[in-house]
Amino acid sequence: MAVEEVLAYPADWPASQTSTERNTLPPHHRVSDSSGIVRITAVGLLVPLVQLLGCGGDVGPMGPTVVASVEVTPASDTLTALGDTCRFTAVARASNGDTISGQTFTWVSSAPEVASVSVTTGKTWAEGNGTAMITAATAGLSGSASVTVGQLAAVVEMWPAETMLRRLGVSLLLYARAYDANGTLLAEPSFDWSSSDSSVATVVEDPANSVGPGVRVGVVISVGPGKTTITAGANGVTANALVTVDVGEFASVSAGDQHTCGATAGGVAYCWGANTYGQLGDGTTVSNRLVPAKVSGGLSFASVSASFRHTCGVTSGGVAHCWGAGAWGKLGDGTRCTWLSPVEVYGGLNFTSVSAGTLHTCGLTTGGFAYCWGRGDYGQLGDGAGMRSDTPVAVSGGLSFASVSAGGQHTCGVTIGGVAYCWGGNYSGQLGEGFTGIRLFTPVEVSGGLSFASVSAGTGHTCGVTTGGVAYCWGSNGLGQLGDGSLVIIRNIPVAVYGGLSFASVSTGKFHTCGVTSGGVAYCWGDNRNGELGDGTTVSNRVTPVAVTGGLTFVSVSAGYRHTCGVTTDWVAYCWGENAYGQLGDATTSGSSVPMRVKR
Repeated sequence: MAVEEVLAYPADWPASQTSTERNTLPPHHRVSDSSGIVRITAVGLLVPLVQLLGCGGDVGPMGPTVVASVEVTPASDTLTALGDTCRFTAVARASNGDTISGQTFTWVSSAPEVASVSVTTGKTWAEGNGTAMITAATAGLSGSASVTVGQLAAVVEMWPAETMLRRLGVSLLLYARAYDANGTLLAEPSFDWSSSDSSVATVVEDPANSVGPGVRVGVVISVGPGKTTITAGANGVTANALVTVDVGEFASVSAGDQHTCGATAGGVAYCWGANTYGQLGDGTTVSNRLVPAKVSGGLSFASVSASFRHTCGVTSGGVAHCWGAGAWGKLGDGTRCTWLSPVEVYGGLNFTSVSAGTLHTCGLTTGGFAYCWGRGDYGQLGDGAGMRSDTPVAVSGGLSFASVSAGGQHTCGVTIGGVAYCWGGNYSGQLGEGFTGIRLFTPVEVSGGLSFASVSAGTGHTCGVTTGGVAYCWGSNGLGQLGDGSLVIIRNIPVAVYGGLSFASVSTGKFHTCGVTSGGVAYCWGDNRNGELGDGTTVSNRVTPVAVTGGLTFVSVSAGYRHTCGVTTDWVAYCWGENAYGQLGDATTSGSSVPMRVKR
């Protein structure tokens, strides 16, 4: 049924307000005339106009909409650094899901130690690792969202940054900690530890070792000589520390004329013995250094080679340096000067090894090409010219070598295919090509068709080891230095060393030869008047190999003029033989027919 009610606006309402309120009524419910009377027509129950207008009468205004739920957004959030913030927002909703505006919320955190929240705004701060519920409340109802605080490493620190181990099988401790993006220490960091070269040192974390909040401990154990980078990483962020395993001794040694040099696993070169020509490289000519003196210049050497009054070496970066007597240009720096400390070999070549001969030097580049410099009138430079050169000249023939060795007046090398070549003086058949007395100015293949792993050129003889571990020698044999069981003066083709031993390497000196078997036992043969064979005697003319006394296990030996040195498997250097100039390095000038430990 249609109901009509006529009401008048209050007389004191302004016309504008009357018009406004009037116009808020739906058009199909109002009829107006010029008298200002509005007639409200509706089907069903009558709603008093006073209630619609919100004034007067016994019936008050309509009540506020009832809050049915509270919604907090986002439903969850993550913070990765302490002090980071996020903001949650809340809305109140009616039962039909409509948003109710104008509500005031009170915010609380279930775990303020993890995340704190502004009581009035919902802004949240990361305080500690964990998860907290952030709750907004109004009208007796509430809604919640979760916030997880999980610090991520933005910076990792490790210390000490550089360390050294001087024994195998010993340990040192490295420490690491991490900070988040705001510079706050991670209380419980998790690191991945690694070593760039596990043959040098390994690393594991020690969870039981606690030195302070947020600090983790890595235990490094030395395995072998060399350098390795220890890394601690978290969240893709890393810190590094350099560990050098230098077992306090030498990775290699080289016995020269009256001096000896060696390089440690850490790349430090030392020399000892005679120094009249600066061959020790310590910047002086103080002679008779009885213990190792550090080579000056701070260079890091991969290897060194000592010979007659001069020494050469290759740095870890492939640069060749020489020092000592510069006669015949054998230092390769473009002069014939004597230098008391290392000078760079001219030409900018990148070398893998160098070998110092009596009055010349040769080296092998990274491309496998052999270069020589110094005296060349016997053809020992191999460039076909037969002339001295103060700078490196390429060995003729375009051969690709795996190693080269400079001797007295000749040079030999092994190609990457295992073929041995020699060139230079041949007065004793030391070139091994079947002739004697003919100088050869370019490489000639050693007779016999043997496949060699290495060769070593001495003063007047040469020896090599085949790929099968058999030692052969050729050249001068007046004191038994070929080891074939005879004193036949000259052998101009290779003859097998007597005894059937399996050798890993051999080294030729002036009148003697030494080698290391595949089992690490050192043997020597030839001249022994100064005890250079190391068998505990000075019985000369040992025509077959005799074991070096002492029961030591060697990785290499080097035969000098009248003394011999070697490095054992635990990287200790020993020398024996003549010691008039301190070349044994044992702090005395007394010769020894048994190995004496080099002192540091």
